[in-house]
Amino acid sequence: MDEALRILSETGRWRARNVKYWAGSWNRIREQLPTFTTEDFQTREDGPANPYLKAVVRQPLNVTEKAIPVGVVSFSYTLAQHLTVGEKCLEGLKSIGVETANIDCEVGLTQLGEWMNLRFYLPDPYNWTPPDKHPIRLRLECTNSVDGSSR
Repeated sequence: MDEALRILSETGRWRARNVKYWAGSWNRIREQLPTFTTEDFQTREDGPANPYLKAVVRQPLNVTEKAIPVGVVSFSYTLAQHLTVGEKCLEGLKSIGVETANIDCEVGLTQLGEWMNLRFYLPDPYNWTPPDKHPIRLRLECTNSVDGSSR
């Protein structure tokens, strides 16, 4: 069984928004990743939709939440889900022979989850300790924002 996620003391900022970090297995990290949809950008359901922009909407994380808009994008925008970005990273690591079954992960998310900083730490054989004795741990790190501002 996977261990519980650990809340890290690391914090960050993205576009004046706080970023909170967690660490754990990919199975636990992926549970934290919200999903998003693109929907008509309008002020009321019965009102006209903006003909140039779509709203990016975070879907509820649990039964007590409601969907919430987090950004606007053009009609040509293709939404990249955080989960898909993570899965593609893992596919890439596997394709070059990295064992990913027990890979250590960290994720940073803004409060609404619209921005993500994802890190996959490679297994011990990829680590290196230089002559100064300060170990270096190789990682794959990526960012994603569902409004297209961090690609």
